[in-house]
Amino acid sequence: MQLRRLKLRQNLFRPRSRCMNRMKRYAAGLGTALVLSLGINATVAAEAPTGAKNFAASGMPMHPKGFERLSRHLELTETQQEQIQAILDSARPELHALHQQIREQYRTIGEHTQSGFDETAVRSEAEKLGELVAEATVLGARVRATVQEVLTDEQKAKLSERRHHRPGPRHHRPGPRHHRGHNAE
Repeated sequence: MQLRRLKLRQNLFRPRSRCMNRMKRYAAGLGTALVLSLGINATVAAEAPTGAKNFAASGMPMHPKGFERLSRHLELTETQQEQIQAILDSARPELHALHQQIREQYRTIGEHTQSGFDETAVRSEAEKLGELVAEATVLGARVRATVQEVLTDEQKAKLSERRHHRPGPRHHRPGPRHHRGHNAE
């Protein structure tokens, strides 16, 4: 019994170095995991998006099925469809080139984060990326404005209504369909 009390007292007055070492190891492991996850995320972000869901990111102004749905929804005439298709086709090469440059910038940024962190280099590459994204955004807006010129006032109103109710990036837009899986149509 006395031996047990003695050990208890010794434990109370023992320096907490063992506990602190454990916390340091935990913090170091957590830091390593964070650095690895950032490196992996940068590598994944550098990869080119593929598939129908990322069709716009592949350099194409609109997925063909999306164009068909939009044509039916807006009740486009044959002439309007041909005009809009010509607008999209003329913008496609420039958009494709911009999106390839954007993907390359992401790869470059990923390389800067994998081989040690050089904030100046990453910041410089991020500014270049921002300029490319701005250029792609302006080109997309120009294409949309040109397409709008082909539409009638009624079709423009339908398109505006459709855009208001569609889900945006990650479904955060207001409207009846802003939750994933919610079917309001």
